[in-house]
Amino acid sequence: MDDTILDEMIRREVQIQRFASFMITEYVDPTAQQISRELGGFLVGYEDLNNREQQALVRKISEYIGRVWGGIWVGFNSQLDGLKQNEADFMIELYDEYTPENEILAPVQPFSSMNLIMSVESQAGVWANFTKANQTDTVRAVNAIVQGGIRDGATVPQMVKELRGNYNRRTKKYSGGILTGTQVRRAESLVRTGVNHHVNAVRDRFANKNIDVIQKRIFFATLDNRTTTICFANHLREWRLADNTYPRLPLHFNERSVYIFKTKGFNPLNITRPSKGGAQEEGKLEVQFIEARTTAGAWLKSQPRWFVEQSLGKTRAQLFVDGGLEIKSMVDIENRPLTLAQLIETSAGRKAFKKAGI
Repeated sequence: MDDTILDEMIRREVQIQRFASFMITEYVDPTAQQISRELGGFLVGYEDLNNREQQALVRKISEYIGRVWGGIWVGFNSQLDGLKQNEADFMIELYDEYTPENEILAPVQPFSSMNLIMSVESQAGVWANFTKANQTDTVRAVNAIVQGGIRDGATVPQMVKELRGNYNRRTKKYSGGILTGTQVRRAESLVRTGVNHHVNAVRDRFANKNIDVIQKRIFFATLDNRTTTICFANHLREWRLADNTYPRLPLHFNERSVYIFKTKGFNPLNITRPSKGGAQEEGKLEVQFIEARTTAGAWLKSQPRWFVEQSLGKTRAQLFVDGGLEIKSMVDIENRPLTLAQLIETSAGRKAFKKAGI
């Protein structure tokens, strides 16, 4: 019976990713396509405007982009209450079966996660800081092309193509422009990261409200060729629930790791779990079932060298395979990946560089 928690959490993460994909399809893609269709209309006849009028046109386009692109995050936020309530219901249903009969789990009541700090890579702030930064970044990206085009005397079709790319008659969408390429990818990444942030806010609150039943939180990473060094380094680390030093998820953009909670009398890691490692034929991946208690280091050591190099980078793979450097030594105490220059300054790094002959 104690294998279900991990099974269900793995399946749940697939559902969460599908929900994020739905949000992208519902809000990000249509917004990018709407702007792609409408933006050219602002630019028609710009050549006949004087300098002051052209500056006013740029401001008008900026206001338009900010308002329409900002609608992505208005739509996203409108879905959060339903997402969080669904997650709260899931958590209590999942862990209820693994709660001693004399204990009753406390449900998570509706709450705002908007003021909770999200810290990913080198950025930190509340959710609105991240969405505002994405909105501003998109306005600047469009402005750079519009202002550059006006300055250089580009034609409207030239500017529009750079902004939205080419039209695909089969998909009936624009693609390949700065707006439909880079800016869409950045928004997609933030959507996935935001879903992870708000879902984990619910899970943390559930655990803290049930501290008499839940004993530990266990960091559990997806193991494949997209797993980050940060998540490799934290995989299977445990914190007692009262220990507030655990790293908050998400740790980086497009986070996929989760916390598994250990309740009294049940070990959620007594199970096999799927991973996606490297086949002997270079470039080929294969699903591998391993013991859930397998560390990231042990798993990586079982993989072909090409896969380790793809996961860690060639030099770090050398340090890991040939130099015996542990994954946890590749990040600092703040869970920031160490550069090679920083690694060689550490005791473990110096030994690994020397042993690997680098």
